[in-house]
Amino acid sequence: MTWYPGPRPRSWLEDPPRRAKLESCARRQLSDLRYRHRQTRGGPVDIWRAQVRPGSYQPRLVTVEFARRFPRSPRLFVDGPTSSPHRYGDRGRTHLCLWFPDDLRDRRWNVVDGLLGLFGLAAHHLFKEAWWRETGEWLGEEAPHSSFPATRMKLNRSAQPVPERATCRVRRT
Repeated sequence: MTWYPGPRPRSWLEDPPRRAKLESCARRQLSDLRYRHRQTRGGPVDIWRAQVRPGSYQPRLVTVEFARRFPRSPRLFVDGPTSSPHRYGDRGRTHLCLWFPDDLRDRRWNVVDGLLGLFGLAAHHLFKEAWWRETGEWLGEEAPHSSFPATRMKLNRSAQPVPERATCRVRRT
């Protein structure tokens, strides 16, 4: 009789070895990374918190939340100033808007980028926000938030450097 391990977990959040791989780079780079699990009316939520430094600006506490129902759609929240053209209105405008919902997969965070890639994306975004608060200029592409016309992306060319996004790709096994 052949033994089968049972059905494969539905997502990386429910597969401890796979989740550990995706967390490993973040654990090495973010010494204050903390994890907790919360049960909500909508189901379980996995939460990671760590401080990031957006370039030369003040460090900020980033909270990443994954609802188990949507394991590829993280929600990121941050402390500090909330004035930004790229924030959602919930939770006191602490919810970051990092990509356009209809963007192709290569323009959004992907599971293989790992948690470090997600925290790096947040630091990159926070640098742009801080720059925008100082100069009124958003560095890079942006999607307008009031409406989504056919030409939704506008390129803002600037000679100012933007910190690199941290990534730690995980090979699929």
